[in-house]
Amino acid sequence: MDLDTLTQLLISDGTLNDNFVTLKEDTGDAFIAEIIALYISDSRDVIASLKALVLGKSRGDNSNESSGDEGSDAEARLDFDAIARLAHRFKGSSLNLGVARVICLCTELRSLCAEENGVQLREAVRKIEDESKRSERALQEYLDLHKKLTSHDAT
Repeated sequence: MDLDTLTQLLISDGTLNDNFVTLKEDTGDAFIAEIIALYISDSRDVIASLKALVLGKSRGDNSNESSGDEGSDAEARLDFDAIARLAHRFKGSSLNLGVARVICLCTELRSLCAEENGVQLREAVRKIEDESKRSERALQEYLDLHKKLTSHDAT
C-alpha cells in the first residue's frame, strides 16, 4: 500500500477530510509526518487536560477530592470556560490536519460548555477521547508506512 491509497482509505472511512490532502500537497510527505507526530503528542495532552477538568480539578491537582460524578456540586466545580477553550484549541489543530470526527466532537463539546451541561459534557469528553485514540492509531499507521517507504527508498 502507498501513502495516497492509505490517505484515501482514511478519508473514505471518515477519519480524515480533504484538509489533510491539501496540507500534504502544500507541505510534502516529510513535513506532514512531523505535523502528525506533533498532533498526536498535543492531542494526548489535550485529552489529559480535558479529563482532569471534567473531574473538576486542575491537571496538577493531587488532592483527594471526590471525582464529582454526581450532583450539582460537581457541576458547579466544572470550569466550562477552560473546557471550551481546550475544545476550541483541539478543534483548531484537528481542523488544520483534517481529523474529521474529532472536529465535530469538539464542536459538540463547546456547545455543551455554553449550555453548562455537565452531565452530557462528561460523555462528550469520553467520546472525544475514544475518537482521538482511534484517529491516533490511523495516523500512526500513516507514520509507520511513511517511515517504511522512506527507509525503503533510501536503500
